[in-house]
Order: sequence, then structure tokens, then C-alpha cells
Amino acid sequence: MTTNECRVRIHRAPCVAAHPIPRYTTRMTDPLATLAQAMTSAGFDGVEVDGPTIYARTADALEFQATADDLYRLSIRYAVRATDAERAAWMRANPKGRLDIAQGETELTLSLPLNADLTAALFDWAALAHAGAVAAVEWRRRQKPLYGM
Repeated sequence: MTTNECRVRIHRAPCVAAHPIPRYTTRMTDPLATLAQAMTSAGFDGVEVDGPTIYARTADALEFQATADDLYRLSIRYAVRATDAERAAWMRANPKGRLDIAQGETELTLSLPLNADLTAALFDWAALAHAGAVAAVEWRRRQKPLYGM
């Protein structure tokens, strides 16, 4: 029965197909599954769990990864090596995120305790990832004369 059929027939007989009732409700105890579900609910695209890592995209199509061990850790790399001064200035303006250099690229991370409010944290993460991408473009433009681009 399709959803439209269900809406038409709702007055004749109760329709459970449109609103299935879960058989049981349990609290997720797997932090990775909890985070993946929260990402999907928050509207992130392409949420995929691959072993101990979640891969996803923001609304801006920025690809990032997340892990959940003793902390939730969301990270994204930008293909530019920001200077120490650039990273420090960015972190002063965006204190929730941390910028480091990883394998020659600037990496933004957000670490959260497992009991964090994931709805608010994922909203913050999307804003941080966007701010990091905007800054990375600026940093790259400043470096162009150095690399002859």
C-alpha cells in the first residue's frame, strides 16, 4: 500500500503503513552508530560508516570524517598549509575548533565528549567547516606568489 493510498483509506480503517510503530525502543550504546544517526538527522549528506570511521559531507559538499572512541572526533583537511599565525588567528575567532598541520595540510578538528548534545555540536561543526573552507581559500591566495601560481 502506498502512502497516498493510506491517506485516502485512513477514514475507512486505521492505516499503520504510513506511520510504523517501532517494535521496541532502546538507547543506542554504540557511539559510532549514535553519531551516524545524529549526522543523518542533522541533514549531512552521504553518511557512511566504514569500520571505525564515518565519512560524510556538509551542505557545502565539504567531505569530512568522524570517529568515536572515548570522544567524538570530527575532522576535515584543507589542501593548504596555514601558517602558525593564520591558525592562531582563526582559532581565536573560532574557539570551538582546533587547527593543526597533518601530513602537510591544515586539519580542522572538533572533539566532543560522548555525552555531548550532538544536535548543537553538529550545527557548530557545519559552521566551523564552512569557516575553515573560507579561510583556506584566503590562505591559498596569499601563498600564490610564493609558489608561482
